[in-house]
Amino acid sequence: MKILLILFFTISSFAKTPEEIVNLSMKAYNNHKFEEFMGLFSDNVQMYSFDCSLTANGKVEAKKVYKRLFDKSPNLHSKILNRTIVGNKVIDHEEITGRYGSDKKIEIVFIYVIENDKIVKTMLIKP
Repeated sequence: MKILLILFFTISSFAKTPEEIVNLSMKAYNNHKFEEFMGLFSDNVQMYSFDCSLTANGKVEAKKVYKRLFDKSPNLHSKILNRTIVGNKVIDHEEITGRYGSDKKIEIVFIYVIENDKIVKTMLIKP
């Protein structure tokens, strides 16, 4: 019985909340740590744009999208303006700067769906 309790507490101490996963993602994004950032995505991640069209189906496609963004945006940075958490969903109102070399600030809403400590779905909404 003691072994089961120790195992339970050991496993549960490694599980992260959806907010913690998104925080790790944002930290890697802002520090331009591409592999660390992509390591937080599920192999089957689905990424949608504001018009509900699928922009990446799977981690391989998501890597292509983000690799281009990271390579072309050396000053890329996101600032969280507001956050709402509903179950396994994190909804961030973000201010993005440095996108493709631009100094222009853009505001977006980004929805993350987290399962098993991985980002499994995202949706980008432009106000």
